[in-house]
Amino acid sequence: MSRHWPIGNYEEPPMWFKEACCEIDKAMGDEEFVDNHRCYRKKDNLGKKDYDEALEHGCCGSSDWEYTDKSGDVWIVGCNYGH
Repeated sequence: MSRHWPIGNYEEPPMWFKEACCEIDKAMGDEEFVDNHRCYRKKDNLGKKDYDEALEHGCCGSSDWEYTDKSGDVWIVGCNYGH
């Protein structure tokens, strides 16, 4: 399963991105071709640029929804699926 993550100043994705990927994996279940995991925080658009870039490069079917994390922040999360 591929995840979209621009390396930037990080050697690996930050925890907020990893948590969003876990939420996507739970929601998508056994879908075989899920890729382009993406998320951004609504209140300040944290990750929005990368989210938009991942959305543009996705293949076939797309799903996006809101997710509220443990601290009450609302995130828009999504992925592409199918072939």
